[in-house]
Amino acid sequence: NILKENKSLILEMEEYAKENSVPIIHKEVAELLRFILDIHKPKRILEIGCAIGYSSIFFATVLGGDVEIITTERNPVMLEKAYENIEKAGLKDKIKILVGDAAQTLKDLYGEFDMIFIDAAKGQY
Repeated sequence: NILKENKSLILEMEEYAKENSVPIIHKEVAELLRFILDIHKPKRILEIGCAIGYSSIFFATVLGGDVEIITTERNPVMLEKAYENIEKAGLKDKIKILVGDAAQTLKDLYGEFDMIFIDAAKGQY
């Protein structure tokens, strides 16, 4: 069960985020998103702003891994941590990170998405 397997990783990521001031979704938001994911069961998700990979791993975990997630990140430190966490979660075949500023990387992205989660630079929009 992917949820049980990733529960300790998710807790580890929450602690890392707290200790390093990395913004991740709050528990209340996570519960709302879990509800939405349970109802709609998206198969293809676009996430703008990956940070340490918390939301992407959360989505894939809630959906049981039956999903394709494309996310963006431009910060090299966050990218390294995100790749590490996605690898630990066993989800590198489900989560793809587009490296660079979303305004640029999304220009070459095609196809439809069942869900779009904008989780980056909230002060800029």
